[in-house]
Amino acid sequence: MIKFLKSSLNWIVAIGLCFTATVSSQYKVLHHFSGNSNDGAKSAGSLIKYGNKLFGMTFNGGDGNKGTVFSINIDGTDFRILHSFVSGSSDGEGPIGALLLSDSTLFGMASSSGTNYGGTLFKIHTDGNGFEVLHRFSTTDGMWPWGSLIQSDSILY
Repeated sequence: MIKFLKSSLNWIVAIGLCFTATVSSQYKVLHHFSGNSNDGAKSAGSLIKYGNKLFGMTFNGGDGNKGTVFSINIDGTDFRILHSFVSGSSDGEGPIGALLLSDSTLFGMASSSGTNYGGTLFKIHTDGNGFEVLHRFSTTDGMWPWGSLIQSDSILY
C-alpha cells in the first residue's frame, strides 16, 4: 500500500510539474504600471475584453493621481489612458471593482469623491470618448460603492 501511495504521489508531482511548466511558458506581463500622470497605479478589479483590447481600472495614478480607466491590446501594445480621475465633484476618485461592458460603453464606479464624497457611477465609451458621471452617491442613497456592477436588461445594479 505504501509503495502504491509513493508511486501515485510521484505521478501527481510529475503531472503537476508538467502543468506548471506549460502554464509558466504562456505567462506574459503586458504592462508595468509606473504610477505617474501618463499611467496608473494599483490596478483594481478585473480586466474586460472587447475586440482585440482589454479594459481595466487603476485605483491611483493618472493626471490627478486619483485613478484611471485604461485600454491595452491583448498583445500588450497600445496602452492608453481613457480617463484620469481628478477628484472633486467632477468625476470621483479611486475607481474600484470591474468595469461592465454594454455595447461599446463601459460602466464603472469610483469609490469616493463626487458631490458629497460618496463616490460616483460613470460611463465611458471604449474609444475613450463620452465620459459622464451618471450618479453621485450621498448619505441619502448610499456612499462609497465597493464591488462591481451587474446589468439586467437596461438597469444597472
